[in-house]
Amino acid sequence: MIESVFYNVGIYCRLYLDDGNVGESGSIQTQKIILDKYFKDNNLSIVDIY
Repeated sequence: MIESVFYNVGIYCRLYLDDGNVGESGSIQTQKIILDKYFKDNNLSIVDIY
C-alpha cells in the first residue's frame, strides 16, 4: 500500500527590477500561479509566500 505524503512549504517569489515599483508585479503574480499549480500537482501545501 502506497501512502500519500503531503509537505507544508513556503515559497519565495522574486521581484524583477524590470517590472518597476508600481503595485504587485505581473511577474510575481505569474510566479504564484505557476508555483501553486506545481505544488498542488506534487502533494505540497503552501503555508506562506515570501
